Parts: sequence; C-alpha cells; structure tokens
Amino acid sequence: MVGQRMEGRRRWIAGAIVAAGLAAFVVVPFAGGSSAAVVGPSPIPNACQLQSPQPEAPLKLNAVSVGKLAKAVAMQKEVFNCFDAQSKLATIRDQETFIEIVERSSDGEKSWDKKKHRWHAQSPSLRTVATSVQSATCVKDLVSGRVSCGSQALPLGTTDTPLSKCTTTSGTYPFATITQPSHPVEMSTVVIEKKWVKTIKVEKEVFSCSGQIGDLYLFTELIEPVKGDSIGSPTTLFAGVMCFKDEARGQLVSCKAFTPGR
Repeated sequence: MVGQRMEGRRRWIAGAIVAAGLAAFVVVPFAGGSSAAVVGPSPIPNACQLQSPQPEAPLKLNAVSVGKLAKAVAMQKEVFNCFDAQSKLATIRDQETFIEIVERSSDGEKSWDKKKHRWHAQSPSLRTVATSVQSATCVKDLVSGRVSCGSQALPLGTTDTPLSKCTTTSGTYPFATITQPSHPVEMSTVVIEKKWVKTIKVEKEVFSCSGQIGDLYLFTELIEPVKGDSIGSPTTLFAGVMCFKDEARGQLVSCKAFTPGR
C-alpha cells in the first residue's frame, strides 16, 4: 500500500514538471484574440524597428570627374517597419544615406627659393575640398495609401573616437551579434584630367552605440599619377565617416568624420 502511494506521488511530480515546462513555452495573445508562439521580436507600439531581412546589397558607390574636380558618392539604404499604437504595421520607412567626397586637382604652385634665388615648382596634388552627408527618406503609408519623400543635409561633425560606447552585439538581452551587410564593399575608378587615376573603395560595418545604430564607413583611396605611357606608384589615403540612426524613429540623426590613425 505504501509502495503504491509512493509510486503515485512520483507520477504526480513528473506530471507537474511536464505541465510547468509546457506553461513556460511563451504564448502571446494577438489583438485579434488568437494566440501563437513568439518566433521573433514583437512589434512595438508607436515605434519603428529594422525590417528583416534587409535589402541584399544596400551599399553602392560611384565616382565621376569634371575638369579638375572628382566626386565620389557612397549610398546606403535601410528599411524600417513602423507600427501604430495597436502594434499594427502602419508605415514603411526607406532611409538612404548619401556621403559625398569632392577632390580638386592642383598643377602645383610656384614658390620663391630665397637661397637659390629662383622659383621652385611644387609637385601636382589632389586634395579633398568638401565632404557632405545627405539623408533621403521615403515613407509608404499603409493606412492612407500615400507615399511621401524628403531629404535634408546633415551637418558633418568631427571625432577622434568614432567607436566610443559602441559594441558588435545588440544592446538588449540576449545580446545577439549585430547583423552585417551581405555586400559590405564597393569600389570605383575615375581618371582626372588625364593626370591622375583615382580608385576609391568604401566598406561598411554596423555597430550598436548607446541605443542607436552606428554605421561605420571606411574609405580607401589609391591616387596614381599618369606619367607619359605609364602610371606611377600609388599614394594611399584613408578617411572615415560614422553615422548614427535612431531605430525607434527610423531616422538618421548625426554623422561625424574622422581620420583613421596610422
């Protein structure tokens, strides 16, 4: 009799454990009254989150020369889903970042050499004269059926520590690794006044920076002089731009330029 009671108690405990395990399986009721297991991040009311998956090749770069000027434009695209107060998808925000770098060719100015009493011609050069950032956003309103677009220029600040307070993992538990672009590198080449061959490459990496999305753009330039029927040895230049986005608003907030250390 005692043995039967012990066996019954063991079966009851085992059943309770199984029931507790089933109860621990996360089930969340939807607004319509039905329920389903949570597979991914839940929509957030009155806010945006990155669409998943993102465009396969969101980074582009091209370059062009006009007279003594050479311009390179890097463009990056991200898509955000934005929800209303009932966590229903209301709008889709297509946010694009344009980074433009303008350089100018110089023939080399002459300077007076006081010791030799003659003019000295400096070597021709190619230098950056302007760097700018433009944000373009198109909003697809699923409620009204309208599409609206706008753009604005962002002031470009400077920094020596572009990765301050940034990590390669998300800022919320379980701290998953940040998803990186599937095509993170673009490159283009242009000829300037038949004197220079300029090759510019941009690569992008994404970070989580104090609750914001941090987009790190690194530019590498190879500047080669044209000498008769040959091309001289390249000079390598490096530059960087760090941009920050507010994911909840699906909006580009600020950008800062920096020069990578050597």
